[in-house]
Amino acid sequence: MTNKVIPYIEDPKQCFIRIDGKILYVESSHEEFAKYYCNNKLSDREKRIYELWKEKYNTNDRDIYSDFLIKSLFYDKINTKLKRLIITSSYIPHVRFYNYYLMDWNINIIDKLVYDEQRGMFIEKENRINYYSLIDEENKEEIESIKEKTLVKDRYFYMK
Repeated sequence: MTNKVIPYIEDPKQCFIRIDGKILYVESSHEEFAKYYCNNKLSDREKRIYELWKEKYNTNDRDIYSDFLIKSLFYDKINTKLKRLIITSSYIPHVRFYNYYLMDWNINIIDKLVYDEQRGMFIEKENRINYYSLIDEENKEEIESIKEKTLVKDRYFYMK
């Protein structure tokens, strides 16, 4: 897990962000990009998990590829077309997206869905209380304090 703060970009393009912070820009739609990425760019281990995902969650849901990247590979999705929205399964969203929270972005936190190779099944991992969530809570309180006292145009001074 990384506690790296994602740098704030005023008007980012549509993208996915890998857990290591690398940004993958989306030229068409998130789902078209995710489908291409799942079919062509995954490691061998990720491909095996993806095939199991497709078997288990055989669905017509148009976001199945995006869901896989977010829930099982822990990517984040930035959607600038819908109300400046970030979708993440991060345990520490207030750390990772500190600057975006500060600038009033909407962040949707969803549970992880991890493949347990020993048990041969996907397991939902809730964002539970642990050491990382305590750090995240401190960041959340700090952000709220800044937002209460500072106009949006002046919040850039508090970015990490």
